[in-house]
Amino acid sequence: MSTELILNSGQILFKQGDKAERMYVVRSGKIKLIKSKMGQSVVLGYFGTGEFLGEMAIIIGSARSCTAIAAEDTVLKVYERESFEEMLANNSGVAARIIEGLAVRLEKTTDRLMEPVTLLEAES
Repeated sequence: MSTELILNSGQILFKQGDKAERMYVVRSGKIKLIKSKMGQSVVLGYFGTGEFLGEMAIIIGSARSCTAIAAEDTVLKVYERESFEEMLANNSGVAARIIEGLAVRLEKTTDRLMEPVTLLEAES
């Protein structure tokens, strides 16, 4: 079962370090993810309509790795941990979509990590 959550622009969905009990699908609007460390903050990216977030902390059993803030008025579909885990266990299509989404994120992260190296090579 899922519920719906409406956030106003600027409203915090979850904070870095929070316990992970839910995953979310963006129905409309946009969520901004921010990672903070040693007083510095970096925008990791934005999640828009049809994209999901919050699943990684549930899958690996960790706290939230970043803060999620509504970048504009946003409507989310909310799945509690138990519903999400049941959905993964009983629906291979959903599980495949989650895996695909995680793989795309990993690829984008790898590309972002390589940007400074590429710039250094171009300058040589």
